[in-house]
Amino acid sequence: LLSFIIFFIITRMITRHLNRLAIYAEAVRLQQLDEPLVLDQREPDPWEGDELDQVVAAINSMRSDLLKDIESLKEKEQQLREQAVQVQLVMDAANVGWWDWNLITNEVRYSDIWKAQLGYGPHELQNEFYEWENRLHPDDRLTAVHKAKAYIEDPEGAFKIEFRLRHKDGHYRWIFCRGEIIY
Repeated sequence: LLSFIIFFIITRMITRHLNRLAIYAEAVRLQQLDEPLVLDQREPDPWEGDELDQVVAAINSMRSDLLKDIESLKEKEQQLREQAVQVQLVMDAANVGWWDWNLITNEVRYSDIWKAQLGYGPHELQNEFYEWENRLHPDDRLTAVHKAKAYIEDPEGAFKIEFRLRHKDGHYRWIFCRGEIIY
């Protein structure tokens, strides 16, 4: 009976702290990092190097590093937002129309300026590749599509081409296109 009581007490002491560690690990997973891990008061360990204290110290060190990383990421995210605004201001001032083609999903995003240069409003064209391809002048279509495919297969340097695109009112406009594949 005595050995059972001792076993129960030791098990309870260990599992109480392990349960607290599990609860804290879940809080970290949910990014609830407000407080460092603190275990209930325990009797000092008569031997050198209490393993639970070492685990707690390691977890709190990881928490501290994680908080620093999160803060650094937030600062970089803010810098990227500011740079994106600056780039957009420059592109708007220069009246540069742009489009971004995701080669994996085949989705294409056309800027409002790109659409306006062809006489369209912001919501009049779909974000699909065919919006560009169908507006190519018949004399330019084969060359432009062939050069685009060739560049995709062997993307050295910048892709540069001139072609005509059909404006909403039916006339064609000369377009200079420059692009690069970004991995």
